[in-house]
Amino acid sequence: MASPLRVGALALLLVQCNTPRSGAVQDTPRASATAPAPSAPVAAISASASNAVPVPADAGQSAVAVLPHYPDIAVNVPSDCKDPRVVLAVRKEYDRSGRVLVQQTLVANPEFKVVREQAKLPLEVDLYETIYGPSKFSRNYVGEPRFSEAVIARCAEVDTCRSLGRAFHAVSQADQPLVVCGVPPATTGGFKRVPELVSTLLAPPPPKAARAWYCARVQACTARVSATPRPSVTCAEVGSELGRCASLQDCQAVSDCVQKAGK
Repeated sequence: MASPLRVGALALLLVQCNTPRSGAVQDTPRASATAPAPSAPVAAISASASNAVPVPADAGQSAVAVLPHYPDIAVNVPSDCKDPRVVLAVRKEYDRSGRVLVQQTLVANPEFKVVREQAKLPLEVDLYETIYGPSKFSRNYVGEPRFSEAVIARCAEVDTCRSLGRAFHAVSQADQPLVVCGVPPATTGGFKRVPELVSTLLAPPPPKAARAWYCARVQACTARVSATPRPSVTCAEVGSELGRCASLQDCQAVSDCVQKAGK
């Protein structure tokens, strides 16, 4: 049997070994001092954004985006909705005009960022198309539309959906954007992405584009610059200059061009 003196010495040695010394490095996790800071996307701000007001940015943004004072739209959705969406354009099968109008609204308002997956930040939107309202399986004649399709945007928060709805309504007053929480009630079809609304295709119309594409660009830019629900000059009044004006890169230049051509 070990003597009491030897047992006491061993106990003292164990206590000393397990006691941290002053200045010793502790094995506890901590945040890396070199961890990358959150990215700070800067929203593009057009020089033509007259009557613009700040829109609150999230904590990860260092820039304050601005949007024109577009006419308001009715919104009956709680601000804490977790899945806000806005129904933008509803068109019959084969009618692509709604897609083009939404596209050019986004081109004229680059503060909105189109993302491939579900939007997670303010001013982000992801867009899809679905069958909307009643549909039928047979046609009475070749080419008869069987159903309507809606272009819908999903947002991270209600204010973004409302702002996009206001911008689109200013461009296409015949459309009545509807902000909802969750899947729109009139949805009767599936979910598919819209080719014209891929972020890489958001640009002014190319040369020799269809007249409807030119007109959508003119409507979007004149609404952006004047922030009024109706352009002061119609596409018909612009005449042969429509394509040249619509192809200009800056919305202020487009607006000036059509105003001059329409005189």
